[in-house]
Amino acid sequence: MNAMCAIRKIFAVISICSKARSGIRTEIVKHFTCGKAVGVRIYKRSGGNSGLLVTFVTGGPHFFCPVDSLPVFLSSAQNIARFSIPALLGIMIRILLALFVSFTTLLADAGKWEKEVAAFEKAEIRKGGIVFTGSSTIRLWKSLEKDFADLPVVNRGFGGSQMQDSAELAERIVVPQEPRMVVLFAGTNDIAAGKSPEDVARSFEAWLSKMKEKLPKTELCFLEITSSPSRWEQREKVVAANQLIRPICEKAGVKFIAIREKFFGADGTPREELFAADRLHLNADGYKILADTVRPFLPKP
Repeated sequence: MNAMCAIRKIFAVISICSKARSGIRTEIVKHFTCGKAVGVRIYKRSGGNSGLLVTFVTGGPHFFCPVDSLPVFLSSAQNIARFSIPALLGIMIRILLALFVSFTTLLADAGKWEKEVAAFEKAEIRKGGIVFTGSSTIRLWKSLEKDFADLPVVNRGFGGSQMQDSAELAERIVVPQEPRMVVLFAGTNDIAAGKSPEDVARSFEAWLSKMKEKLPKTELCFLEITSSPSRWEQREKVVAANQLIRPICEKAGVKFIAIREKFFGADGTPREELFAADRLHLNADGYKILADTVRPFLPKP
């Protein structure tokens, strides 16, 4: 019992540490496995309650428990019976490691986009325009202004970014523009990084919440997550993520723009001739198709 009391106290300390990180991220942070039978998935919860969420995996059902409730969770004899002392110690060590890794990762992420974001902040503010934001498909859309020469479009894409990055940086790169419309493309890098469709959908909801809060009168569009030749093996997760995001868009009044299959051939696979040499990003022909697909959803000149 003394060992168990010590474990509870340490978890209480972990709880305090997790609260200190509140409001930073709303996506999965790390996934660790303890031996063959016990695993821990650590999430940052979205919504009003902050803190990390731990999922105990025992080979059967999953047991969800906020880190700040772990002392209570462990005070239950039924819950304790699920785990041996070594298993609980293993979980504790992995949570501490996860907190350390997530802290250091956050420090690195904090400056990852700073150069690009600082450049955006120094650029001219064009209020009332149409802001395109998201990952490298947007950043590399060099013909954006030419494709929509009759519309006040603004490119705020930053390459390599994930859905959550768009949510976290929106107040610096999108909100100041006070746009009439925002068009988001993100999610491909999330899937490539190993995130689940559910993770991507949660991050999209975080972005949507930020937009609704800061820009309640702005029209919103979401460009469907695409499948490129180089990431074709991830197509099932991409489809699943789109299937989760579409109803969220419909419920929130967001325009879901289906673009994924626009780059497919008759055989149902991506057309290589529409992609650059890296087989990941679109070439000029690909961007022409993208522009033609997006055009009907934009405001009239």
